[in-house]
Amino acid sequence: MQSDSIPSNPPLHVEAVFEQWLEARMNAAWDGDRVKSASTKNHYRAIWKLWCQHLTDHQTRWHDASPELVHAFLQKIRARRATNADGAVRSSSVVSRDRYWTLIDRIYDWALRRELTRSNPAQAMLEADIPPTVLVESNVLNPILWRALPQAFPDPVQASTFDLRDIAILHLLYHHGLTGEEIREFLLADLVWPGGLDPMANEGTSVTRPVGIRIVGTRIRQAREITLAPTSQIALQQWLKARRMNPRLHGHDFLFMSNRANQLSIRMLFHLVTNVIERAAAACAQEPPIKTGPQVIRNTVIHNWITSGLSMPEVCALAGLKNAKSLLRHRH
Repeated sequence: MQSDSIPSNPPLHVEAVFEQWLEARMNAAWDGDRVKSASTKNHYRAIWKLWCQHLTDHQTRWHDASPELVHAFLQKIRARRATNADGAVRSSSVVSRDRYWTLIDRIYDWALRRELTRSNPAQAMLEADIPPTVLVESNVLNPILWRALPQAFPDPVQASTFDLRDIAILHLLYHHGLTGEEIREFLLADLVWPGGLDPMANEGTSVTRPVGIRIVGTRIRQAREITLAPTSQIALQQWLKARRMNPRLHGHDFLFMSNRANQLSIRMLFHLVTNVIERAAAACAQEPPIKTGPQVIRNTVIHNWITSGLSMPEVCALAGLKNAKSLLRHRH
C-alpha cells in the first residue's frame, strides 16, 4: 500500500518521528501538554512500536498511512487478548483503543504541522470507525479552547467578593472535574486543613490555604476526599477571606453562597461556566461549543485523565464513579 504522496520535508524514519514528537511533548510550554513520567513515555513508545509493526506488515511507509490502515490497526487491537496474573483472559477495552487512536492522532497532527506528512489518517477516518470514547467533540472542549479557559476567569486582582467566589468554583471545576451538584453542596466543614486545624473557627480574617476537600454523595463511590491543586488552594483561600469579611454570609454552612446569602443554584453555575467558555472562545478565535456548563468541563477533565494514561480505577476514583462501565456511559 504505497501512495504517491511525498511530504514537503524529507521523510523522517518512523522511529525518529516518535522520538522528536516525544521530545517536543517533554518540553511543552504548557504543563498540561507535557509528558513527564517514565511510565507514560514507555506506554506511548509501546503503542507506537505496535503501530510501526502494523505498517511493516502492510508494507506501508508511516507518512503514507491511510484511514483504512488505522481502522484495521484498531480492529487488531480490539481482537487482542491478554492474560491476567490470575490466569483470566481479558479483551482490549474501548478505552485502550481510545488511547491508541489518540496517540496516532497526536503524532500525525504534530508531523502534519511540520510538513513531515500530507495528512493525518486518524482524523480522516469515518466517524463510525473512530473509538466511541473519543467521539465527544460536542461534550468536551477542544484543546485550544481548554488551554485558553483559565485566561477567561475573572481577574483576582480586580475581583469583587463574588468574583473571588466564581474564581474558586472555576478552579475546582477545571482542575478536579467536580459536578455542579457537588459544588453546590459543599459545606465549610468539608474543607481539609493542614494539620487538621480549622482557621474558620477562629475570629479575625487570617485564613490559611485548605489542602483538600471531602465530597459527600449518595452515589456508590461518590464519597471521596481530593487533594487540591495549588491554584485551587489559593483561589479558595482568597474566597474564604472575602466571605469572612461579608457579614451577610456569616452563620451559613454552605461553602459557596449567592449574593443574597442563599445556596447557589444550578442555573447560576451554568451561566457562570457558559460565560467563561464564551469569553475564552472569543479570545482564541474558536467557535463556541454546542454544549456548555459545568458538565462539559467535567467531561473534558475526565477525557484528559483517560488520554493521559491513567488507569480506569484511577479515573473512576478521581471522578467518583463506581466502575468503568459507569465512566463510559458518563463519557457519551
